[in-house]
Amino acid sequence: MKELNVIPFTLSFLYILSNLRNYDNSVPTVNEIDSKGGVYEKLGFISLIDFFQSNTVMIGFLILGTLFSVILEIIGNKVVIKVFNGLFLTIAIIMFVSSTIMYNSTNKKDCKTTQLSIKRKYSEDEEKDTEDKEDKEDKIKLDTFDSSVGYTFVYIFGLILLIGSYLKDKSINKISILYVILYFILGLLFQLFTSFILRFFHDKKSWPSIFTYLDEFIINNSRNELFSRIIGMVRLLLILVSCIFVGYNFSIKKSFSVNNVIKMISIIYLIFTAFITSWQTLLGDGCIMDRTMSKYTTGDKRSGPIDINFNIFNEQWGKPFKNILYCSIGNQLGIYFHLLLMAMISIFI
Repeated sequence: MKELNVIPFTLSFLYILSNLRNYDNSVPTVNEIDSKGGVYEKLGFISLIDFFQSNTVMIGFLILGTLFSVILEIIGNKVVIKVFNGLFLTIAIIMFVSSTIMYNSTNKKDCKTTQLSIKRKYSEDEEKDTEDKEDKEDKIKLDTFDSSVGYTFVYIFGLILLIGSYLKDKSINKISILYVILYFILGLLFQLFTSFILRFFHDKKSWPSIFTYLDEFIINNSRNELFSRIIGMVRLLLILVSCIFVGYNFSIKKSFSVNNVIKMISIIYLIFTAFITSWQTLLGDGCIMDRTMSKYTTGDKRSGPIDINFNIFNEQWGKPFKNILYCSIGNQLGIYFHLLLMAMISIFI
């Protein structure tokens, strides 16, 4: 498919330009990085970020990149196209690794849609940071456990399964990229829907995270904290394994193919979402919900029960939705990771 030959170059160039633009300040400055050895100061592209903040510069490079893609597609031979695809993809991968290191080298707790987050980024009340030490000890610490980290690993496993099906079938094509996008959307819908259910259990404008609820689902009110967490973890894992078992039997048990893998993933998300929603609204212990809502006690009250606030462009009314949306995307490795992944997939088309 000759018309797709320059897609890796185009996507890589778009990633490089977007990361240099740094519109969401996800790549920190040197002063914001928690480093004593000075290693991050040697990451060269930091000095380029200020240059790319100019709209004129960005528009100019976008035009140049688009024109070059068209020219490369029209007059470039296979060797030249492969060289540019490989070169820009390599630059993009190096930039991704370095920007990920820098992003995770700060203690900022605000979520970003772009970067891959290794540490927990809380979407709970900002005022919680000013609480006394005793109250802080009731939270799950960054270095102990967090269900959102577990979800990220499950999400990565699903991606590996999906890519593995491409390699087995040797079926990498246009649909391969669409399946990656579909998988990303499925995970996002799961997080947003189950988090939205939690909004009906308190009267604030904040949008509670489903992972705060799952943290409390795992933690039981017991004197033996470690044993309690183990029991809670096993309970959640059994639910997940049951969903996987059902999805497996109705899909890849028949044959390991791309279509069956995405079918399995869809079944797992559907059943798990249905269970979590039922547990939130009908089956679950009220104490779990109370402990979850105790993390979201500050902020303005809603104007009514259906105060959804989907307008993400409104700073006051859209902020609760933006917080949960950004953190949900971050739990799925970020937009930049998927952009780079699609560039790598398209190089085999």
